[in-house]
Amino acid sequence: MNISNISNISNICNFCSKEFTNKVTLTRHQKTTKSCLELQGKNENNIECENCKKLLAIRSYKHHKENCDIIFKNSKKEKEDKMLLEKLQDKNKLLEKQNKKLKIDLEDCREKTKTEITQFKTTILLLEKQNEKLQTINTNVMMKLAEKTSTVNNTNNTNNVVINTNQLTNEVLRQCANTFHMDHAKGINGIAKHLTTSLEEHITCTDPSRNIFKYTNEKDEEIIDQNLEILLPQYLTAVKDRNDFLYKEVFDYFKKNNVSLNVQTDYS
Repeated sequence: MNISNISNISNICNFCSKEFTNKVTLTRHQKTTKSCLELQGKNENNIECENCKKLLAIRSYKHHKENCDIIFKNSKKEKEDKMLLEKLQDKNKLLEKQNKKLKIDLEDCREKTKTEITQFKTTILLLEKQNEKLQTINTNVMMKLAEKTSTVNNTNNTNNVVINTNQLTNEVLRQCANTFHMDHAKGINGIAKHLTTSLEEHITCTDPSRNIFKYTNEKDEEIIDQNLEILLPQYLTAVKDRNDFLYKEVFDYFKKNNVSLNVQTDYS
């Protein structure tokens, strides 16, 4: 028996023993050939539609099959369209959820931006006030140092001003901070007084008309400082921690003794 004979055996009808060239022809034969259907125990009314599985007569099967194919095709398309619609609806729900979250995030961002702008404006106003205070401190310091220089000049009856040789080091500034107390912290005049008295041995005004000061740093370098623009920030940095410590003590006292808000505000 060759290979072709073996292949043909599988295409022989089990009911009428007829041989067919392929499986498709065999299947159609078994479903439509009247003599084979009779051998299968089926009559004219027992042909099954492969789409809807109904049993039909041979004479009506072809017409039914044509219509049923259309219906089956449409039904299949409806199912596919329904699945696609469901996917689109799910995607739309996801997009709506994401859009809602974006709106919330955007609103939060707007509120945060408003807050930051308000804080920024407040900081600018605070810096402007601090700058005004620094300018006032600077003016008071220069006036006091200029008065000292004028006194020295009058005493020596000369236009030349002797430059102090005491070095103005970081250690001097730290010691200066230790002498800073509450009377100094009460106002600008107190700060100016403390700076002039604590550093008078280390700094000299050499030109009162132009507010020029000279002092020697810890590297033994002579510093020419107009309007004290170099020294004043160093001094304020040195006394800052001490000032904060004093204010904490004061406001702890206010809180403990129920001092009125007006008094606290005025003091601040």
